[in-house]
Amino acid sequence: MNKYFRFTLIVCVMHLSSCVDYAEKPDPCSKATGTVAVNNNKKCFVDTNVNFQFENTPNAIGNLTLAHSQDSFDENLVVFFKIPQAGIELNTPYAITEGDYHSPERMTVISGTVTLTVYNQDEISGTFQAVAESQNSTTASLTEGKFKYKL
Repeated sequence: MNKYFRFTLIVCVMHLSSCVDYAEKPDPCSKATGTVAVNNNKKCFVDTNVNFQFENTPNAIGNLTLAHSQDSFDENLVVFFKIPQAGIELNTPYAITEGDYHSPERMTVISGTVTLTVYNQDEISGTFQAVAESQNSTTASLTEGKFKYKL
């Protein structure tokens, strides 16, 4: 009877342990307003800002800023992109004219584009990709960038 009891106990424990619902780890990007893959490593940003200057002029530019928080300077991306004098057209890639990526060293954005996919009174959303380079020629490929800025 002792062997039967042990066998039954082991079977019950194995069955119960297979029924346990392990909680999944929360997604670190669940509150992100911007994400990007930097050399294939996903980064999340919770402070996103998009603004425009000199609209409807030959000097019209847009500015996209992504940061971990308003007070965080440990990792952030700031880029400027040229927009046409006639105005913004959705789903059109706009060339990045200048920018910086800090993580942890300062890198200059040397090329890239920003594409606006939503632009209305409530939000500005879009995608971006860029290449940044440091003074010692280290490069970072920023791909699959997405952002959402609530107005």
